[in-house]
Amino acid sequence: MNKIDALRLAIELAGGQTALAEKLTELARRSHLIPIEKSVSQQSVSHWINRHKQSPSKFVGLIAAAVDNKVTAKQLRPDLYPSQEVVQS
Repeated sequence: MNKIDALRLAIELAGGQTALAEKLTELARRSHLIPIEKSVSQQSVSHWINRHKQSPSKFVGLIAAAVDNKVTAKQLRPDLYPSQEVVQS
């Protein structure tokens, strides 16, 4: 699964773009990633899909948490969470 497919799946699992935005707002406020008066909008989620083609790095962990890790941070952003291969000598 590529990162855009992972984001689409997370949106689906959350119940749509608006539902994901609401869950992210709650989680981001609780973890102090955004001020209490700010929110994550549905339009932002739409831009991640249609313009940026990936999840923003600061929300990757929260997106995974919002869908109970049914989509992982590694699936959302493999560039930030590469495979940990064991090197044997």
